[in-house]
Amino acid sequence: MVDAAEVTRAIERGYSFYRRELFNSEGGPRPFARTNKPALHVYDAYDFAEAINLLSLFGDWKGLEPVIDLYLLKMQLRNGLGRYRYFYGLSRLTEGLSYHRYANSATFLAALNALSRLKSDDRH
Repeated sequence: MVDAAEVTRAIERGYSFYRRELFNSEGGPRPFARTNKPALHVYDAYDFAEAINLLSLFGDWKGLEPVIDLYLLKMQLRNGLGRYRYFYGLSRLTEGLSYHRYANSATFLAALNALSRLKSDDRH
């Protein structure tokens, strides 16, 4: 039989690791806690979608705010669409390249879920 207290402890430990190891100094999501290879991109829309979903599921509104701010600053294009990936020094050149169907749909779903949870939270 599954012990709910054990599952709860595992979730709490996993979330603690996630918050401690998978966010950078800007408050943005990192794809790996540790990596053995260089990456050309700094941010990925899927990482933002996962962060928005998890932070809002846990009601971590304080942690969610810098993620959303950073998404708007680094990932959102002038026309309202979002970047698939953000590259230091190259993102101006790739501004016209968005992958609306894949990464942005995941980000939109995460944002809508977060907004729904925020509106149903007793804090407002």
